[in-house]
Amino acid sequence: TNTTVAGAINGGGDQDYFRITLTAAGTLTVYTTGSTDTFGRLLDATGAELASNDDATDLNFRIGRSVGAGTYFIAVRHFSATGTGTYGLRA
Repeated sequence: TNTTVAGAINGGGDQDYFRITLTAAGTLTVYTTGSTDTFGRLLDATGAELASNDDATDLNFRIGRSVGAGTYFIAVRHFSATGTGTYGLRA
């Protein structure tokens, strides 16, 4: 948390997954930075979607959600099915 991780959508349909484990309940905020048009989803430990977002700020997604302690996944893809590009992910 509070760091930026580099990510890349390397080909059409590529989707990156990041795991984050929280030791306490609170508000989890995740977002991308950069010029790639990203679409993000927040998933629980079973893979169920809790939230999704596109274009909260410019071309980047932003999700803020109250969550309990546990493991979560952040899925990042390009908005376009054929799009590629790099981005930074911050939680």
